[in-house]
Amino acid sequence: MSQTIWKSLSSQADQLAQRALADIDSLEKWKSELPSRRRELLRSLGLDPWPSRSVPTVREFGDFTGDGFRARKIAYELLPDCWGAATIYYPTASPGGNFPAVLYSCGHSATGSWHFQAHALLWARRGYVCLILDSLEQNDNPGEHHGFNLHWHHHRIALGYASCGGEAFNNIRALDVLAADPLVDPARIGMTGVSGGGAMSFFVAALDDRIRAVSTLCGITSPRDSITNRHLPGHCDCMFPLNVHQRDSSDIAALIAPRAALFGFGRHDRIFHLDESIAIAERARKIWKLHGSEDCWKVVIADCPHGDHPDFDAATQQWFDQHVSGQVHPILSRGEREVAESITSVFEGTPPQPNYLALQPRISRPPGSIRLPKSESDWPAIRCDAADRLQALLPPQPTCTLEPDANWKLAATTTSWHRGTIAGIDVFLHLEEPTRFNGTVVLSTATGGQGIQDLRYATAGLMERGDTAAALFEPRLSGWNYPGVQSPSLPAGGGFDFGGMIAKAMTWLGTTPVTMYLQDIVCAIHYIRSLPEHSGSQIMLHGKGETAVASLLAAVLDETIAGVLLEDLPGSFEDRCAVIGILGVMDIPQAVGLLAPRKSVIYRQGDANWAWTTRAYARVGATENHQSASGRQNGFDLLLAETPGNLR
Repeated sequence: MSQTIWKSLSSQADQLAQRALADIDSLEKWKSELPSRRRELLRSLGLDPWPSRSVPTVREFGDFTGDGFRARKIAYELLPDCWGAATIYYPTASPGGNFPAVLYSCGHSATGSWHFQAHALLWARRGYVCLILDSLEQNDNPGEHHGFNLHWHHHRIALGYASCGGEAFNNIRALDVLAADPLVDPARIGMTGVSGGGAMSFFVAALDDRIRAVSTLCGITSPRDSITNRHLPGHCDCMFPLNVHQRDSSDIAALIAPRAALFGFGRHDRIFHLDESIAIAERARKIWKLHGSEDCWKVVIADCPHGDHPDFDAATQQWFDQHVSGQVHPILSRGEREVAESITSVFEGTPPQPNYLALQPRISRPPGSIRLPKSESDWPAIRCDAADRLQALLPPQPTCTLEPDANWKLAATTTSWHRGTIAGIDVFLHLEEPTRFNGTVVLSTATGGQGIQDLRYATAGLMERGDTAAALFEPRLSGWNYPGVQSPSLPAGGGFDFGGMIAKAMTWLGTTPVTMYLQDIVCAIHYIRSLPEHSGSQIMLHGKGETAVASLLAAVLDETIAGVLLEDLPGSFEDRCAVIGILGVMDIPQAVGLLAPRKSVIYRQGDANWAWTTRAYARVGATENHQSASGRQNGFDLLLAETPGNLR
């Protein structure tokens, strides 16, 4: 069953590749779209708006020298009291200044800049200044970018923080330092790295025109490669934007044009599919052609597995001599590490204090807020603005097809069965209408492994009322489509969390489980209203856990929803119920408050400060419409009870 979800995600990934740059038919059109496409990438990286970017403060931590180089150990301030570590290697064979420079971004290694030291030595000996920096989690840096591979990190998704964006910002701040160095020619800077460093080179070059040439090595994947070709578990989050604008990696690569870009791939790289890696670069090549600068685009394939290779070294040296330095230098072979880690260490285990680098996600993506109304007259504009900001976070609504399938009558009810598909996945709606119908339909949505039959038991008390219609809805990610099982290809007790990989794949496509549930509930609401017998019906929503959150957000977006019953409602969007970036707009207490004066009934709510909610209801004179239930049946009774402020 879970393969149905995976197949749908794979199909979406394939579609991204197929439509990448397809509508760009002239250089003029590309130039007109370039600013908005770059803003899209900034948002997908969690960098829109840009965090504070004054010239970074630099602290000196000593120096060391060797054959053909001297080096400075520095700390630079990414954000206030957030310190990164780097070493700058200078050539000594050619004294003076105005040197070309290389920003070297380290791949995955616990010791970062020391592990990749040989690269920095090579560039210094070739007459370049080389700044080599530690990632947020290397050496003594206390950050972390592995995300789904180690933890769920739902709070990062809710904040709209992407691990790859945090690392890209780290590299851009190091670039700020390098470009300001008095010995460096800021118009002649190249960037390179392998694996995670290749990914950072790719993203930074796409964002920052100060990178005159890039050599990105074994570091580019696409939704098609990682999802359709099943390479997702081989990568950590530093490879994946929160792809809210649903762009292919070739769309990102095109942002580098017409500057020089070398794409290096390993023929035997087991965590990338070589054909798709080449295809990413080939799809983007179109933009270099439009610029008339195909000589600034190149693919190099080395006969190697994932990682460094002498062919990459030689190709990158030639590339940077041509496009960065403007001068030919001898091609050198990369040697070994020459300086002990105890000498190169910047912080020696004791980073500057205070150092809030581990809190970078919250510092760079502060939560948003919603103003409470002074009076009822303030409220419509506040609600409308919040709903608009929420809507802006969501990907396009998928195509939905639902239609009647069967119906039958019993003594006191008419039952109908409706089925259809959303994004190629089967969904089901079961509608039970009592003979004494009062005009209210409660749409109850399954979550997780629940199906229609589970909902029938859950809403039995609702049907016993004999006057309210129940719409029992089985969306994607529920019932037989629920992916929260171990991969069927792995033995019991082993392998990875298949449900976690599904969630990770979703963020690569700009969505989340709650977002998917929300979209499906919106489809179901529209369908129910399209039925002639329910064109004027009042609709209320019921959900549990993730579908409680999705139902809540559907009601925020749709003011005609008369009320909600929310079971097991988390206290915050950080609790595995995220929409990408939603904490920049609101948290759950604010979302509930935005329903005022409509009915909101909660059965088992999470820990939170609910003061904003109660104050919002009080200020619009509807305190009695926000209630807590002692049980599910009590919740339905409270939801459907007539109170002065029940209906808008």
